[in-house]
Amino acid sequence: MIPVDDSVRPDRQIGTDRLNVVSESVIREMTREAHRHDAINLSQGIPDVDEAPVAIKKAAKTAIDTESQYTITWGLPDLREAVSERYADWKGIEYNPETEVTVTIGTSEAVVSCHPFLGIPPAVSPDPSQRVAHQRPDHLT
Repeated sequence: MIPVDDSVRPDRQIGTDRLNVVSESVIREMTREAHRHDAINLSQGIPDVDEAPVAIKKAAKTAIDTESQYTITWGLPDLREAVSERYADWKGIEYNPETEVTVTIGTSEAVVSCHPFLGIPPAVSPDPSQRVAHQRPDHLT
């Protein structure tokens, strides 16, 4: 920031007499004081120093530089692996994360993704022997 020396006020009146009742902003005075004492000026809400911590800058750069494409439909492999390991530790049940674990973002996606595993055709079949899974009527999708 380039300091502005506005400590010298004009010798003559500027403006009209009607403005004599308007005083100078306290921010201008605080700016002069900050410059006079070589202080960090917070009176204008714009610090004279870089206020962003290094960790924040690094996180922002990483977020910008990271590939951010949609994941595969059944979930990130690392997340499916973690779910599989959690169930093994928690319930003693082992699931293959490649073929037996699916991660969804909501119930609608979960129900629809289960259809092929339950042998349900993707469209309503005219064959009455085909079973159809549906959500409870009170669940809006």
